[in-house]
Amino acid sequence: MIDIPKLLLAHEHRVALISGPQKTSYSQLFSLVDHKTKWLKSNQVVPGGVVALRGDFSTESISIFLALVSQKFVVVLLPTGDVDLEALLNQVKADVFIDTSSGEPTVLHREKMGAHHHLIEDLFSKGESGFVIFSSGSSGKPKPILHSLKRFTSKYMTADKPFVTLTFLLFDHIAGVDTLLYVLFSGGALVTPSDRKPFAICKLVESAGVEVLPVSPSFLNLLWLSGDYETHSLESVKIVTYGSEPMTQQNLDNVQVMFPNATIKQKYGTSEFGSPASKSRGNGELWIRLDGDRFQTKVVDGILFVKSETSMLGYLDDSQPILTDGWYNTGDRVETDGEWLRILGRNSDMINVGGEKVFPSEVEAVVQAVEGVIECSVYGESNPITGQMVCAAVYAQDGLDQKLLKKKIKKSCQQSLARYKVPIKIKFSDNPLTNQRQKKIRKMG
Repeated sequence: MIDIPKLLLAHEHRVALISGPQKTSYSQLFSLVDHKTKWLKSNQVVPGGVVALRGDFSTESISIFLALVSQKFVVVLLPTGDVDLEALLNQVKADVFIDTSSGEPTVLHREKMGAHHHLIEDLFSKGESGFVIFSSGSSGKPKPILHSLKRFTSKYMTADKPFVTLTFLLFDHIAGVDTLLYVLFSGGALVTPSDRKPFAICKLVESAGVEVLPVSPSFLNLLWLSGDYETHSLESVKIVTYGSEPMTQQNLDNVQVMFPNATIKQKYGTSEFGSPASKSRGNGELWIRLDGDRFQTKVVDGILFVKSETSMLGYLDDSQPILTDGWYNTGDRVETDGEWLRILGRNSDMINVGGEKVFPSEVEAVVQAVEGVIECSVYGESNPITGQMVCAAVYAQDGLDQKLLKKKIKKSCQQSLARYKVPIKIKFSDNPLTNQRQKKIRKMG
């Protein structure tokens, strides 16, 4: 079992959290966790239950999370966006709902809905705590994924690089949890943003001296187009990590211009097993190697399979993961070059045009290179002749002639892509094409 108080006191004199001008040391965080433990008890939140926690990264939400896991709860991390909250709470049979999204935390006790899932009961019988993350739901209804905290944190036992790290990815995202736990185990400092727009992030990097910037390719593209990197000092950044969706070569080249002194590192992971240790072949390359004694990979018919000791305990909706002899089918299509992998994208996102395979990221790279295009999301629609056709949603700069821009996009695609990859349908969006998790919205419908 993870001893949270011992973990915090091991780094008591170091800064643990930076939230605006406020800095919280590890000893202060220890006191806050102790206070929240007493607060939970005063609110009749009894150990051994399932508690749903809603909120973004903050001193409040982090201290409550740590208090809960130290008291052997299963903590369900809920998204803060526009979701059917009651349906998610019912799905996990939450006993208590704690909401920190509006500042002062509120506690709601819920009616009992029968016995908890057997996987949760197994955790309780072992005296362990755990957490639940919902999948992104990009290919259907979000799935509640249960992790054992002890099992998941086994990879952090040798964490020894106490960087100042920004929590760009959300609290309810597996990469956000990964970031939080690695920083705490290593004795680093966690910087919590109140705004994730490029200007605000650049300002925070400059003021807090952020050393590690874990972000998505979509955000890096917006940062480049905003030009905000030119008006702020980002020299403190030593490492830029990206993941959650495919990166284009042009975007990667731009990242090297924005962060010339930083190591650019690709990360890979899923909600089912987190993110293993990884190594990029070079700052300017899209090839990655997944390392670690507790992590294995293999590629079957172009699809990546993994076997991990930090993987989930299971889905709480009783759906079955795709496993073969302990190997989990990630559903990600990859290319290989010896020990190196190149992530092409989700196999389910692939568009089949008359038997020809089209990867959305390849088309998006061409469209996003057209002047005036901010974001592009490529997806497939049914076609009576070819089975599917390529379509593109485009978020463009204000004030542009859309008819003229559409012609430029078509011409660029015709010059750079095979005919069957050229978008048949192009529509313009009034809103950004990324969701709250900073991940590209691909199913436009």
